[in-house]
Amino acid sequence: MNGRRFFPPKRTKPLRLTLPALILLIASSCVTTSSIPDPHFFPAPPPRIDVAAHAAAIEDEGAEASGAVSPDGSQTSNNAEIVRAFDQVIGELDFYVAYSQRLGIPLTGMENKELILAIDEWFGTRYRYGGCSKDGVDCSCLVKSIYETVYGIQLNRSSRDMFYEDLTPVDTEDLKEGDILSFKIRGNRISHVGLYLRDQKFVHASRSQGVTIDDLTSPYFRKRFFAGGRVKETPTRLSMAGDF
Repeated sequence: MNGRRFFPPKRTKPLRLTLPALILLIASSCVTTSSIPDPHFFPAPPPRIDVAAHAAAIEDEGAEASGAVSPDGSQTSNNAEIVRAFDQVIGELDFYVAYSQRLGIPLTGMENKELILAIDEWFGTRYRYGGCSKDGVDCSCLVKSIYETVYGIQLNRSSRDMFYEDLTPVDTEDLKEGDILSFKIRGNRISHVGLYLRDQKFVHASRSQGVTIDDLTSPYFRKRFFAGGRVKETPTRLSMAGDF
């Protein structure tokens, strides 16, 4: 062996730890509590809105404010009015959202509801020259019918007479809901009318699409637009139309 003695490796005895030493060893090898993320560091998800609870809270606030409770502990008429007002607001929102989708225009909630409903009654009706029913309607009859339904105002039957006899010209920048738009589609005479809504949108009876809503700024209508007009405020019409 080249003059070297071979010594086999010594056998080591298995390490035996007492229970306290074992606990100390485990504790020293564990992660300290300071390294554990603070549970408050992670934002909690936003709470879900409970509409029923929210309405009940509104009722409770109304009861506290009024200080009036019936003998059996039920809510007073004041609280019922709060609930009805809350439901009315939700109903109004639903109405305008639904008709925004149906008519294809964004409604703000400030529009005349009777006007929207009147338009909806005719919406999609096919065009028919000289027609004045749900089986077919032309542009002037549509405007005339809506005005009678919503404002209680009688207008002339033809688009030309409507402009020259019933309306006062209005600048395009000053158009408002209910104004009447006149167009010269063919030649140099007024031959088409529509009812202005908002944001350059108007409802009319189109030959190709029937009763629909279009944009006054589109190339076709911008080229053929003649003038906007507002119904003249005669004493008879003012008494019939109320606040119009």
